[in-house]
Amino acid sequence: MKTIGLFGPAGSGKSSQGQRLASFDGWVWISTGELLRKDGNEEILRQLATSKLIDDEYVTGLLVAELEKARAEHVQVAVIDGYPRTARQVGLMVEHDLKMDVALLIELTFEEAWERIQLRGRETDNEAVARERFEVYEQNMYSIRTLLEEQGTRFVDIDGAGSVETVAERIEQILTESGLR
Repeated sequence: MKTIGLFGPAGSGKSSQGQRLASFDGWVWISTGELLRKDGNEEILRQLATSKLIDDEYVTGLLVAELEKARAEHVQVAVIDGYPRTARQVGLMVEHDLKMDVALLIELTFEEAWERIQLRGRETDNEAVARERFEVYEQNMYSIRTLLEEQGTRFVDIDGAGSVETVAERIEQILTESGLR
């Protein structure tokens, strides 16, 4: 099974793009945020409402289980949204022999991201938390990218400005060029 990572700050459109990609035959979208929300753990749900990251081992366990399920269902490509978010999670990927073939980094300014976050209408979204998450994301992304590239992951920067369709066209072009589509 091939894996594609989707990276970008909250509001960058990772989930929208991941769901679009999952519509391709034999592909699945795996969002760690969705897995955590569906897990129903009250403490985790409280943490999600803040800028705090969830325990690395806990998140990795959920992802590994979901990837095993996808393999059992003979999924061809898993689109992973929101993982890894820390250098420790990259280490856990190595421990679990998880590889990421291509990583798509959707780039967006905070102002553009905040506009989109407001549109999605989650009651837990507020500007202070969004700004803090954006800053944490930016702080962690450099080391995550470096570590994944050392593991052989190819990173591609995507301009996240514009409509969902415009960004989707950019992504599909890159996947075609990469031989994944």
